[in-house]
Amino acid sequence: MPTDVTLLLKGSLVLFAKEGQTVGTVRILRVPPPNHVLTIKYQIQPPGGAFGNDIDVPSIQDALLLDVQSPSNPNITLRGKNDNVDRKQPLVNPHSVRWFVDLENSELYDGPIGAKKSAFKQVLTFNSGELFNDAGSDNPSYNPLLYQKGSNSNYEDFGFVAIRIGVLFSMAGRVIFKNGNNVVFDSDQHPAGTNFRIKLDHDATTHPALSTDANHYYKAVGSGIPPEERILFASIKEDEALRAILNTAKLREDSALVDQLEKLRLDPPAGPEAACFPAYISRTEP
Repeated sequence: MPTDVTLLLKGSLVLFAKEGQTVGTVRILRVPPPNHVLTIKYQIQPPGGAFGNDIDVPSIQDALLLDVQSPSNPNITLRGKNDNVDRKQPLVNPHSVRWFVDLENSELYDGPIGAKKSAFKQVLTFNSGELFNDAGSDNPSYNPLLYQKGSNSNYEDFGFVAIRIGVLFSMAGRVIFKNGNNVVFDSDQHPAGTNFRIKLDHDATTHPALSTDANHYYKAVGSGIPPEERILFASIKEDEALRAILNTAKLREDSALVDQLEKLRLDPPAGPEAACFPAYISRTEP
């Protein structure tokens, strides 16, 4: 029986993965936003069973490798790449890659912005895989992302964004996950049909009311863009204020406003904020 492996990416990181190519990388900033800590955990699902508890990967090395042998498709693919996505309606086509914040697509820079390899520390290299938005109660983001196109512009509402990216490696003959020279797991050492889930998280325990974590990406990508022309990002944790407005709207029986506010998820999860989105780079070669 073949093996499925799911890689889940969350927090401040950059995913380089071009559709149609065979190799992608996940890269962690050498100088991350304040209080961000890199953790990697994995789970094992025996044939016919449920996923077990998280197992920590200790002493994370700079070079990590996910070697997927004989995958069902050797190329990187994109789930729902042609789906209609409205960033104001996060429950429509929630698994589509179009929820990603692709710094190089038409929503933002609409072209390659470059990358500085030396500005990254840990690098996870993988081959094949289907990219998708790992939708759930907290994803797409519970609050909207704000963006400012150039220093002379005002902040605008960009909308809801992916805060947890998934990469599915399906129907593989063998998968070996390595941390430096150490083998974390080798699917051949488990019963046939065993599945795995890897969770790579580079996030802070808590975020301030105003989060601007994504602006730290410019340490490693888009460094040639003049500061006055950069697109800046922010998100605001407004749950208490919005809840008060919602209560007022209910008292006034303003059903339209009530419906709109309830879509903003007034009881947010622990995080991350929209501005701590994992960045997707679709054109630049790292």
